[in-house]
Amino acid sequence: MIERKPYYGIRIKGSEFSIRLCLSALLYEYDKRWFKQIIPKFQSSDEIREAVLTSLKQCGYTVYEMDIPNMVLQIQIALYRAEKNSFIKDEEIEREELLKENDIRIAQTCGVCLEKMFHINLPIPEIKYLAIQFLGKKKTVVSEKNGFFIDMEINQLVNRMLESVNQIFQLDFRTDFDLNTSLRQHMVSLRIRLQYGLRQDNPLLKEIKEEYTFPYAIAAQASTVLSEHFHTIVPDEEIGYIANPWIDAVASTMKKVLPIILTGSLIFFYNVFRSYLSFLPDLSPISNFSFGLLAIFVTFFVTHEAMLKLGHSEYQNNAALISIAAYLLLCRPQVVDGVFQIANGRIGAAGIMMGIVVGLYVAIVFHLYANLHVLKNNSTLPDFVGEWINNIIPITITLALSMIFANMLQLDLYDILVNLFMPLQKGAQTLPGFILICFVPVIFYSMGISSWVFNAVTTPIFMVAIAENIEAVANGGVAMNIATSEAVFTAALITMGGRGGTLPLNVLMLGSKSNKLKTMGKICIAPSLFNINEPLMFGAPVVFNPLLMLPILINSITGPAIVWLTMHFGLLNIPSKMVQVGQIPAPFSSVMITGDWRAVPVYVVLFIVYLITWYPFYKVYEKQCVEEESKGCA
Repeated sequence: MIERKPYYGIRIKGSEFSIRLCLSALLYEYDKRWFKQIIPKFQSSDEIREAVLTSLKQCGYTVYEMDIPNMVLQIQIALYRAEKNSFIKDEEIEREELLKENDIRIAQTCGVCLEKMFHINLPIPEIKYLAIQFLGKKKTVVSEKNGFFIDMEINQLVNRMLESVNQIFQLDFRTDFDLNTSLRQHMVSLRIRLQYGLRQDNPLLKEIKEEYTFPYAIAAQASTVLSEHFHTIVPDEEIGYIANPWIDAVASTMKKVLPIILTGSLIFFYNVFRSYLSFLPDLSPISNFSFGLLAIFVTFFVTHEAMLKLGHSEYQNNAALISIAAYLLLCRPQVVDGVFQIANGRIGAAGIMMGIVVGLYVAIVFHLYANLHVLKNNSTLPDFVGEWINNIIPITITLALSMIFANMLQLDLYDILVNLFMPLQKGAQTLPGFILICFVPVIFYSMGISSWVFNAVTTPIFMVAIAENIEAVANGGVAMNIATSEAVFTAALITMGGRGGTLPLNVLMLGSKSNKLKTMGKICIAPSLFNINEPLMFGAPVVFNPLLMLPILINSITGPAIVWLTMHFGLLNIPSKMVQVGQIPAPFSSVMITGDWRAVPVYVVLFIVYLITWYPFYKVYEKQCVEEESKGCA
């Protein structure tokens, strides 16, 4: 409270804890020049910051980078008050049982450093005060190595929050494991902040309120439970943070019910113009029923062509059709209320690898049966009857084996194939992991297998990474995850012209001495500028072309390495917003995604590196093309 006394002035009266909160609020809200007047001795924060960082490192404690200035400020205020012999009293530290051993240890470590620096003795309550400041900013991280314990109070609070949301909005998130885990993690530090009235800035609050109105409303309703429990008003900033898990949950729910839309190069290219010319017709159905069924088509043609090459043309059509049936069966579909459902968009591009496996499997079954020559010389049966039997048997065998695999053994072929590439997920944010996750798809791409086949593996990695970046920035920290779709694709630095940095190759082809390459360069340049390189990959061709396969593989190492290093060392911002538009020409997209004009020189450097890599191999290939054309003319 404020106490007024005639001829003496005004003074703040209350507990030491409350006085410090008041000072903190003043220093937040008003000009920083006040700081020098109020706390002159501690206006330099460098030494305190070093003490905080050293303590964090020694104790393995994790906080967001952007929370450190706030922690430094709180410590400066504490030192200022301690110098005036205004110490925290033991009774002001309510519920000290919430402070764990590691919280006390980091406070003690930091306290020792501060006592040496400023020759101030910090009693036990002050150490506990420091522990509260650290715990209020703590980032709770869950991994296989460091699982964490959530007490009964937090469990009950989260359950009540979810129940409240269910009653008001008729949305049941009680069984959503990811949402439950996220809320419980967040509550560890939130409880401390609400208990002691600690401030937490939220730089994304305005954006959350404007763009995620519904999740914010859900969070506001859930926060009423916290207000009732802690007998305090939950600040808007905290509601914004609470909204984050629901934003993710709602997005995840939508992804489960909406089909995965995979568009072809033509539609991607067309949609770029349509975004500016709204009068153009919507061609999305073309994409939905072409590339959106890519796995089905791949399955059909793998079996169809295999039968032809194996010399079983009489089985070609039926085997190819049955391969579709086998694929759908192995997808383990569900029939709900008469509706045939296949989960996770498995019939699209993400299922290409499974399509190849199933197509070959069906071809092998038909091939082995055909080699038995059943009923080949049976003259007692009409030809059409023999043909029926010879198709019925392998069809039955194929579908029976598929049924046993999917229904009886409960094995998921899609997941099995995805898990083969799961090592990519481990260490994806490291330099070797980042290079690997960019390099491996290009290996397959150079052999004609679309890199989309890896979407099932990479998408979860990228989605989790960008969500963590968004959360970190929202919590006042900095983005740390480089392996995101935005960094790999949307910024169009690694995928300049498409995977493998093929734009410089296209530029070289425009001035080629070979008529073939020059013509192809002109045809492909427009898609290349929009980072679409399928026409170039199959038209130049790069696919199965030894001379051009090597440089595209080299670029898939050097490009990711340069991007990772520039972002890791702070030379280029790490993306912290989810933007899934990959067909904007670079460097415009590069600047837009990173929010950093330094993306332009990075783009120039990468273009030169890619160009130097392509040039010697391209010149050899160009010479071969010119020689072939001259022979043709002769």
